[in-house]
Parts: sequence; C-alpha cells; structure tokens
Amino acid sequence: MDQWSYSISQVTRTKWLILHFLASILGMLNYLQSFILIPLLYKKLFSLTERTLPFHCYSLNVLYTCTENIEQNGLIIAYTIGIDGELTKLSSCDAGGTSTCYLTIDRDQKNLLAVNYWDSTIVTIPLSPQTGEFVGEISSKYDPKQGKGMVAAAKKNGGANHSNNDESTIKQRQADPHSHAVVLDPYCGCIAFVPCLGKDLVREFFYDNVNGKIQQELNYLPSGLCTGHPDGPRYLEFHPKHNIMYVVNELSSTVSQVML
Repeated sequence: MDQWSYSISQVTRTKWLILHFLASILGMLNYLQSFILIPLLYKKLFSLTERTLPFHCYSLNVLYTCTENIEQNGLIIAYTIGIDGELTKLSSCDAGGTSTCYLTIDRDQKNLLAVNYWDSTIVTIPLSPQTGEFVGEISSKYDPKQGKGMVAAAKKNGGANHSNNDESTIKQRQADPHSHAVVLDPYCGCIAFVPCLGKDLVREFFYDNVNGKIQQELNYLPSGLCTGHPDGPRYLEFHPKHNIMYVVNELSSTVSQVML
C-alpha cells in the first residue's frame, strides 16, 4: 500500500544503505520500524519535517493483499512477514464489492479502507492495532450508485475491452462510477480522496477516524483541465512538502496538478 508520504525513489541509494547499516550495527533490525527509531533515523538522514513523516511506521510486519474478481466479492488477506521473508496467513475478510483494487490503513492503524473498482464501493474494516489482524467484518460502506445496478457490461459479457481507448470503449467505461483508490490527507487523516475513473472527478469524503467510517461526501474536484475530453483519474499522490496533489489520469495519459 502506498502509505509513505514521500517516494522511495527520492531517497538516494547511499542514504538507504546507511539507514540499514546503522540498524544492523545497533542490532535493532527487528525494531527498525518502531515508532521511536524510524522517525529519528529518517529525520536525521533525510532531513524530513513532521509534515513529511509517514502516518504509521509499519511496526507489525504485516502485509495486506487483495484478490480482484469482477463477478465475486474480493478477498482481503493479511500475512505476517517472517524474518526470512516467509509469509504466513494471519486473517482474511470479505471486501464487500467486486474488482477490489486499492487498500489503505488509517493514521491510527485501527482500520483498513478498501476500494472496489467495478461497483465503486468504499469500505472500512476494523484492525487490531496490536496484531494487525482483522477484528470484525465491514464496519461501513459507501456506494455512489446508491444500490443501483451497473449500466455497462463486463468484458466477458460483451463489455468493452480496456486495452482499447477509442471513443466507444471510453463511453462504456464511463457509463458508471468507478472508484480506483482511496488516499487519506497527510495532515490529520480525516479527508479521504477517491479518484473516480467513471465520472472524471476526485471525490472528497469526511472520514470519521474515531469510529472508522466514511461519513459523507464533502466535495469533488475536476480530474484534469476541464477540456471536455475524458481523463479517467486512477491514482493520486501528495507532495511531501507543498500543498499539492498529483492525479494520474488513465484515459488521457496525463498527470494533473491540484493546489489544495
């Protein structure tokens, strides 16, 4: 999951090696991701500000994955990562929608937010802050279609081939809303930004990080320059220092810059 508020590609290889070398010398490799050590080392080596530190420091060595199926609900699986890299299944949970495509953990590591592309639903699932395993079923669900059926058909049922990007294909792909990611704001983690490929916009939701629920849609942003041509926003990322959001548009093959 893309929870780091800076890109690894921006960190020089030398500094990255120094970080691991220091951790090895201290004999604290297993604690590299603790809440005390990692911010101090990153701050020292990379000169990060409090604004650019990640929400959480992945102290549990838990990996979350999801299956993608257009006909059946996705499955979200949590694995523990052993010291040798071996994965051991910890728990799993129904994703509550089809074509599950994006996972995010909230600031307090108490909930996982998941996006289902095909039916566009957004769900939250409670986590154990101590172990990282799922401790319940879906606690909240947002459906921009409000329960209505899909207009477009799946590819196997005569729907569009996504490899094409002609006018007919794009029209089918944008016949329904299609949420593609959910990214929490880097300040307090209570605004969820959701790019919607089907409706050419980025939705803004209030995320109740106390109760772990998507409460309501607050606003929406255009995905591009409003040229009248489809953009199809897919992913987004925040600048680590400036109030800027970058949106990747699949259908127009562009990147939009949004001032926040």
